[in-house]
Amino acid sequence: MLVAPEVTVFYPRWGVELFNMSTEEFSARYLADIDKFTRIIRDAKIAQID
Repeated sequence: MLVAPEVTVFYPRWGVELFNMSTEEFSARYLADIDKFTRIIRDAKIAQID
C-alpha cells in the first residue's frame, strides 16, 4: 500500500523519503515523531482539540 504509485506521488510534496525499514523500526520512528510533535505543540501553546 505505501509503495503504490497512486500513493508515492504525494511523498515528495509531504517531504517523505521512502526507505526500507522493519516493522519495529517503523514503530519506533512513528512513536518518536508523535513525542516530538507533541512537545512542539505543547511548547508553542497551540490549543488542543478534544
